[in-house]
Amino acid sequence: MTNASLIIDKNAATRYDLKLLLWQFNFLTYECGNTSEAVTSIVSKGPGIIFISLQTIKDTGFDFIQQIKDLHSGLIIVYTDQVTKDDLMECIKAKVDHVLLNPSEQIERLRDIVTSALQSIAI
Repeated sequence: MTNASLIIDKNAATRYDLKLLLWQFNFLTYECGNTSEAVTSIVSKGPGIIFISLQTIKDTGFDFIQQIKDLHSGLIIVYTDQVTKDDLMECIKAKVDHVLLNPSEQIERLRDIVTSALQSIAI
């Protein structure tokens, strides 16, 4: 596991926005637009944190989270602009580590998550 992150989102503009936020924290960030690229990146890059859009999970199914967990031991963070109670319940059942609503508006929380992840990777 490395001090890098992976963003999984089919929307390139959203990936770029999140990547800019993570660069502020000097966090190396990879990105991919689909789940097959994601699996390859998880195996080859070994990111410490995986950010995945809720829409990507809805499109592929929440069982994709388990597939990620089988390949990855770091944090899994779901992010979205809108979330329902049912979405949150599915995220809890899938055992994601964090759900971020509007990451660009939760910069302090994002910084805390990234800082904590970096410290655990360094240990």
